[in-house]
Amino acid sequence: MGLSKRLPIPARYRPATALAALGMIALGMYCRANPVTDALHAINAQICRISLAACATHARLTDPAPVPALAALADRFSYRALITPTNPPQGYGKTLSVGKGQDFSSISRAVSVAHDGDIIAIAPGIYRGESMIIARNDLTLRGQGGIAIIDATHSPLVQHKAILVTQGRNLLIENIELRGAASPHQNGAAIRAEGPSLEVRHCFFHDNQAGILVSNRRDATVLVEYSEFARNGHRSGQAHQIYAGLIAQLTLRYNFIHDSLVGSAIKSRAARSVIEYNFVADGAAGSANYTVDLANGGNVSLVGNVLEKAPHAENHTFVSYAPEALAGQNNALVMSHNTLVNDRDDGNFINNHSTVVAQVVNNLFIGRASLVTGGAVQLVGNMVMGNTRYDAHDDDRLDGAPGSGHNQVVADVSIVDRAQLDYRLTPASPAIDAATPVGAPSPIWQYRHGADRELRSHSGARADVGAFEFTAPAHSN
Repeated sequence: MGLSKRLPIPARYRPATALAALGMIALGMYCRANPVTDALHAINAQICRISLAACATHARLTDPAPVPALAALADRFSYRALITPTNPPQGYGKTLSVGKGQDFSSISRAVSVAHDGDIIAIAPGIYRGESMIIARNDLTLRGQGGIAIIDATHSPLVQHKAILVTQGRNLLIENIELRGAASPHQNGAAIRAEGPSLEVRHCFFHDNQAGILVSNRRDATVLVEYSEFARNGHRSGQAHQIYAGLIAQLTLRYNFIHDSLVGSAIKSRAARSVIEYNFVADGAAGSANYTVDLANGGNVSLVGNVLEKAPHAENHTFVSYAPEALAGQNNALVMSHNTLVNDRDDGNFINNHSTVVAQVVNNLFIGRASLVTGGAVQLVGNMVMGNTRYDAHDDDRLDGAPGSGHNQVVADVSIVDRAQLDYRLTPASPAIDAATPVGAPSPIWQYRHGADRELRSHSGARADVGAFEFTAPAHSN
């Protein structure tokens, strides 16, 4: 009766209202304390609404005044409302602090007691032997005030899978370093994504058998931004820096991916792969297989990336499209304003294993390698440097598919420092203002070292070819 008295509900309606409220409270508390399915969440919400309707019918409501209060009560105790609330009730999104002298000393302990919508704020430090399943929804796992390091070196992984096994939806992981993951299956990952949606920002993945491994789930989306991946992989070649199974979409932006160990830097089976403004390099110690392995094709956009292959790389192909056959109906490959640098004696920039006609526009190709093998590729506005396979007398189509043209072969593209992986243009570069205006995506940003981005500003009549726009240095007075 106390609860009903606090609500603006006429006295004659209070007994029925209180009875319905008690039922809703009991079910809501049970759902909050126990792992339940989305179906039960929906059932709970419907029970709340049906209970309210029953109250109204029983009391023969004619005055609408009590209805807002009853609706608020339903929203407060509906577990479904706690997952995706329109107006979050007080207490939703509680912050759990982890670290010395904080609420919890263990990340996994904080995760185990967290509710949907909570924020787990982890103080800087090294957390050893932590491995956990994250099943809650709308959860944020964040290094607070600096990088939090989770070190799994010589430690078992939960289910032999990963440091973090994500199963909830709308998860955000940021400002965390994850290292040392290994399993008997040779694909121990820093993150194993099994849920419907995951975002990763400002994280550092290194010295794991796999960086991020995304399991098959047709409705899943994964976004990774502003993060660094280094020395992830396994000599078996079956583990990668980033691997996405059969999912809806993989988006990679503003990441630094380098020194891959045997496996591919990026391998995606996603229906849609958006790979933009990343710096992907073998570097001094890398031995990557494919740089970008688009195993089952899909709708792929590669814009504004730097891709570099070292002399000791395991495979000579940069971009491999559908090497394991097309898996879906919506297939396309668009490469625009990328810079590809081959430091091997030979190589293959693009291998199209499908019948899809790829669009390759305004890219800069540096080094000796075949531009295209396999299926048809339309080449427009690209620039080729230092490649003895081509010379200035070649047709400007460069053996591309019908519609190819306006490609150039140059002796020197004039970049800042190839040995130091600095592929920005100098004032003498022929790539400046040399892009061909076409319908392919034009870059808005460009990669900035430190796993970051910067605005790409066009100073000339046309954009520049490749991943970087030349900007004249500012003069001081």
